[in-house]
Amino acid sequence: MTDLGDDLIFEIEDQGAGIDESQLQRIFDKGVTSKTEPGHGLGLHLVSKLLTLLGGSVDIELADGGGSRFTVYIPKGSAENGSRVENTTGTNRTTGADSNAKIIANVAQVKS
Repeated sequence: MTDLGDDLIFEIEDQGAGIDESQLQRIFDKGVTSKTEPGHGLGLHLVSKLLTLLGGSVDIELADGGGSRFTVYIPKGSAENGSRVENTTGTNRTTGADSNAKIIANVAQVKS
C-alpha cells in the first residue's frame, strides 16, 4: 500500500494462470470470469462498482512470470467525513468511517 499523493494505492498480484488478454477489457463486467467452473464472475464486478462509488478505480495487467496484477486507487478524500459521492441510485450520500454500513448496504444495488 502507498499513501503518497491524493490516492491510497494497493497492488495485488498473484502467480496463477493469469487472465487471457482477450478478457482484460471485460473482466470487470458482471458474469465474466477466467474460471471454468460455475459460481464465478461477480467479485471483480462488485470491486469495480464499489470503487466507483468511492471515486476510485482499479487497473489490471499481466504480472511478470504469470498471474495478474491489480492496482486499486482510492482517493483519500473518499475516506474523510463529509466527502460526497454519487451512488448507483443517482442520489448523493456521505461516505467515511461512520458510513461503511451504508456502503455495504449498497452492495445489493450494485449487483444489478
